[in-house]
Amino acid sequence: MGAGTGRALFLGVMVLLVALQGARTLSRNLDWKSDERLFLHDVELVPRSVKALNNAGKTLQDLGQHPAAIERFEQAIRIEPGYGVPYLNWAYSLSALGRNDEAIALLEERARRDPPDPFLYNNLGFLLLERGRDVERGVALLERANGLRPNDADILDSLGWGYYRLGRLEHARALLQRSLALNDWSASTPSRRDHLERIEGDLRGSGHKDER
Repeated sequence: MGAGTGRALFLGVMVLLVALQGARTLSRNLDWKSDERLFLHDVELVPRSVKALNNAGKTLQDLGQHPAAIERFEQAIRIEPGYGVPYLNWAYSLSALGRNDEAIALLEERARRDPPDPFLYNNLGFLLLERGRDVERGVALLERANGLRPNDADILDSLGWGYYRLGRLEHARALLQRSLALNDWSASTPSRRDHLERIEGDLRGSGHKDER
């Protein structure tokens, strides 16, 4: 084989390799067109990755597909029972389906077994007070969450809402104001502003003072 033929063959192989790599890059770029496609596709690539399963479940949850989301969270937990994040997401989907007793039982069981977790306490406490199951215990759990993460805007919001439910409006307002001072740009901001407006409306309407 002459030098010219060898060089032509080498260039041909290089063109083929570049084309194949470009096809793979294009395929991955298509996966990245949306978080939904990326996370759902990653589960196909690494079906035993608990993080990929949780991300896929969260994606389905955000799309309102809660039964399918729960399947992903359960798969993640079967693979790694100690991974706590899917439990919180699982409980949220259960609650969204109106299965509140199951959601509370799931989080209660995790709270008994796990080390202190502010996000678990926040989710369980807020669910208890929102469902009217045990507002005082819900607030106690939210106080524990706040003790572990005193500058978390969402936990401050939950705790403030708990105090509102207990009738401690002045204290509730202070916590909501602090929550928004720490963070007034996240996805939860509209909900937190609504909570503050409702608390301030009640204070203006009744001249209510905290019961100490």
